[in-house]
Amino acid sequence: AERGLGGLEFAIGIPGAVGGALNSNAGIGDGRAIGDLVESVEVLGGRGRMTIPRDQLYFGYRRSSLRGAGVMVLGATLRLHPRPGEEIEGELRELLAHRQATQPTAGPNAGSIFTNPEGDYAGRLIEAAGCKGLAVGAARVSELHANFFVHDGSASVAEMLALMAEVQRRVLEHSGVRLRPEIEWWGDGPRPEVFAEPEPDLPDEPDEPEAANGERAVF
Repeated sequence: AERGLGGLEFAIGIPGAVGGALNSNAGIGDGRAIGDLVESVEVLGGRGRMTIPRDQLYFGYRRSSLRGAGVMVLGATLRLHPRPGEEIEGELRELLAHRQATQPTAGPNAGSIFTNPEGDYAGRLIEAAGCKGLAVGAARVSELHANFFVHDGSASVAEMLALMAEVQRRVLEHSGVRLRPEIEWWGDGPRPEVFAEPEPDLPDEPDEPEAANGERAVF
């Protein structure tokens, strides 16, 4: 806002860092996402440091070709657009107020747990299955927004996983939709069943990016 550059207003209140945002193509319900702004991404992979241009990257709904590519995101170049600072600040206030009114931002939560299935909303399906307020130990489905799981700071990973699995089961039984987690599993041991849904197919990948020396880059 201070520099009069717009485009990132939607990101207000989204926790995390640039690397995670690019990995999952972070965005909001109206369709705006960080992938729309990307000009290039700098990564560290098996062949060292390299810059990947936009036309060699894929960004979809909460997914990108960076996810699972075995690279570390170091930074990105984003294309913003000129916009009066007062307009940016006004939209930031509106977006933040809406987020605070509709999401449980006051206490610990895991953010959006499941992705929205095509043509519907995970929160609506979870609520329709009677899961608002459902709890496993200290982990609980938020009464404010059913696609947010909250806790008092004492919930365990096992409790959160059990709650996810129970919500997924109830929604499948009620609506016939198997919800796919938006969050990722980074724990030790076998991948929990709730994460067993295969990743969606990405479109054909573009040609491999070239490293600075002109050789084909290997992630």
